[in-house]
Amino acid sequence: MSTSDKNITCNNIMLTMGEYVCDPTNHNVCDSCRKIAELENKIKMTLVALENERQKIKEEASKQHDKLIHHLPFELAAYIFELCVLNDDNFQKLEAELPMAHRATVCAPLVLSAVCRKWRSIAHANPQLWKIVPIFSRKTKPLPSVSLIQAWIERSRRLPLSINLTAATTPKDAVIPILDLIGRYAEFWDKLAFDGETAHCCLICQPAPTMRQSYASST
Repeated sequence: MSTSDKNITCNNIMLTMGEYVCDPTNHNVCDSCRKIAELENKIKMTLVALENERQKIKEEASKQHDKLIHHLPFELAAYIFELCVLNDDNFQKLEAELPMAHRATVCAPLVLSAVCRKWRSIAHANPQLWKIVPIFSRKTKPLPSVSLIQAWIERSRRLPLSINLTAATTPKDAVIPILDLIGRYAEFWDKLAFDGETAHCCLICQPAPTMRQSYASST
């Protein structure tokens, strides 16, 4: 049977791999194409089930391998996590200015949260991990999303905030939503460092009754 005959008799369309399947807009689907569709749906469901099972096994493996954190009192585990994050001595520095050994501490709360469910519960329950808010952008990586920054700040649970916003090379339309978000938490500012365009400075000039230190570098 020729290609044209196939298209006429089964109302088929050519796919990129050269296979013929019934046109999904046509209700007269042949048995073979219907079985293929059912099988593909089963494959997708099986993959989802296997992925969920793998995640459960990974969590069990984390419990087996991580004897330390899983058997420590919460307070002690939380304190160990605090030793991993950026401290106030380095909060106002640009990411590139941080000592190499300290650069990983910039995103340490997120890394700790991603290890397993136990670690995530410890990290999210400890506001001390989130009171320093490093918001860096660089040529190869844009600023973090507003939703991520808001979640970070909310986990600090009203502790005094040390915020470092570095956005000298970031477009205005990407910076303004973040400045608006930071401004909503001005009553909790303790320290604020800003490196960006001069035009943006006015957006963060507002009453901050608890702020003790501020740093600004504009272009």
